[in-house]
Amino acid sequence: MAQTTPPSFLTAHFQFLATEMTDVMVMLSEGGIIQDISPSCHQMLGHEREELIGRNFIYLLHPANQSAAELFLADLDDVITPNAQWRLRHRIGYHLWCIIKYKKMAGSRILLIHDVTERTEMEEQLRDEQLQTRLLNDSHTDLVTRHTIEGHLLFASPALQVLLGYEPENLLGQSFYELIHPEERQRLFKYFSETVNTTEMATITYRIRHKLGHHVWFDTRARLIAESPTQATIIAISRDITQLKQTQSRLRQQTHQLVALERLGRIVTATLDLEEVLKLLLERLSPMFSAETTSVLLARDNVFVFESVFGLLSSQMKGVRLSQDEPAIRRLIETHKPVMINENAFRDSPANVAPVDWHSLLMAPLIVGNELIGIIGGTHRKPFAFTMEDRQLLDLVSHWAAIAIYNAQLFTHSRQRGEQLKQLSRKLVEVQEAERSRLSRELHDESGQALTALRIHLSILRDDISRLSEEHAEQLDDALELISDTMNRLSQLAKAMRPAGLDRVGLATALDSLCRDFAHHTRLIVQFEGDQVDLPESLKITLYRFVQEALTNVGKHAEATVVAVELRRDVDEVTVSVEDNGKGLPTLDFEKLSRHGKSLGLLGMQERLEVFEGHLEIISSINSGSTLIAHIPIERTEDA
Repeated sequence: MAQTTPPSFLTAHFQFLATEMTDVMVMLSEGGIIQDISPSCHQMLGHEREELIGRNFIYLLHPANQSAAELFLADLDDVITPNAQWRLRHRIGYHLWCIIKYKKMAGSRILLIHDVTERTEMEEQLRDEQLQTRLLNDSHTDLVTRHTIEGHLLFASPALQVLLGYEPENLLGQSFYELIHPEERQRLFKYFSETVNTTEMATITYRIRHKLGHHVWFDTRARLIAESPTQATIIAISRDITQLKQTQSRLRQQTHQLVALERLGRIVTATLDLEEVLKLLLERLSPMFSAETTSVLLARDNVFVFESVFGLLSSQMKGVRLSQDEPAIRRLIETHKPVMINENAFRDSPANVAPVDWHSLLMAPLIVGNELIGIIGGTHRKPFAFTMEDRQLLDLVSHWAAIAIYNAQLFTHSRQRGEQLKQLSRKLVEVQEAERSRLSRELHDESGQALTALRIHLSILRDDISRLSEEHAEQLDDALELISDTMNRLSQLAKAMRPAGLDRVGLATALDSLCRDFAHHTRLIVQFEGDQVDLPESLKITLYRFVQEALTNVGKHAEATVVAVELRRDVDEVTVSVEDNGKGLPTLDFEKLSRHGKSLGLLGMQERLEVFEGHLEIISSINSGSTLIAHIPIERTEDA
């Protein structure tokens, strides 16, 4: 490549300047060939001097700038604008923005290249940011505002009209704080005042008044912008979070309702008394939705009766009967779904529900299986008092309320049947004891007297007939002995069927006599201890039979040597215990004992005690004996 050698004095001057400058100096020939270039080209462009000398300057330019550069270099003497801004290619491929200044010196053409890449990129970035800011201000859904510390609005983005209904130009210069909800105005002013002391981005949540009057929730991020040492403004970006707040509020409400429902469920299921279940249910349900009166109607003979009512006019409404032909009830029966009426709820009703106009009605069916057992609901004098949330809540409550009510009804029915069975059992015991008493008297009086007369006649006959053979005399003696044994057995049987002492001397004495007789016949050591107690006749018989059966079990199964019987009366109950030192019971399970033939007597004891609200307690272990204890409450017994 041909090179044009510059004058020596210029080259020396060029070398001096080029060595001292950080910018790149280029000496060009008339055709744009690089005659010399400063060593700083390596630092700026990555090339060594030797690589570039002799090349056309166009070689270093970005393709987009080459056409303009060719015109520029073609006639440097006629260049009107001696400066240009082009991109120069670095040795490794990327491009730098550079200011090219041209100067003609002693016939030589000198280019001074200054790297302005950083500045140019910053300017482009600034232009992009300005454009983005305009786009954000014009199209972003968030509200962008700028105001003074005192609250005077200096700028508001177009989102102000979309979110709050105000045109931005109509609010400029006005106090921004006047739009803030009164409850949060002072807090917000304090917040922005304290923002003056920091340039950190801060966040606050508050409500702004809409042009229509309601308030909109915003989450705002704000930063202090110090425009001068004496002037500062606040830039704020506010996002509408009203829907989020409403959702959070609904979630809190639903959470509170779930907690309340859980508590309500625990309270209601803690009892099986129907009246108490209904009372607790309505008391806890009433504050949870918008009813003035809550009620439960139960199905009876093709009508629904207000069984329990809580709230306004409860006394007037309780007991009112509603026909299945009521429009609202008919729809509930047909659909098995909640019914909500928000105006003139009982307008067409023939029933006198209450001496007021109930406009709003909300009802839900109480269903168990496929059976409609009742209705739970609420009423209000105001139209449109109930919401869909109230409907959903009542629907949720109705499902487990139906189960609680149904269980209470079953318990009530079972308790009534149980009372009837106890009364029947008590009557049977009385009849049984009366029959035993009659049989005892007949055995003692009639059969005993007949056997006594027969024994007397046989004795007389034996004395009168002197010539009896020895064999006949022995037979007659055997008959007299048999009669005596029979009379003793009849006496014992009569005493067992109806102990005479129980009527005359009381329970303690009768039990003492029973223990002594049992000891005499079994050769066991039987100890009795107890005080005389004043009890109803039926209870004395029950406790006597308990001891009688317990002693029989000891004699048959226990293999004991000592038995202790104790009668005690405490403040609220009477107890009788029978303790032995035998081999003990193999199990305390009645079902398992029945396989050994040992539970029928125990079951009989338990059933007799239950007639008087009592129970049987069994304490036993293998080879350590057994203790049977009868417990009967005193108060209930004495009232019986």
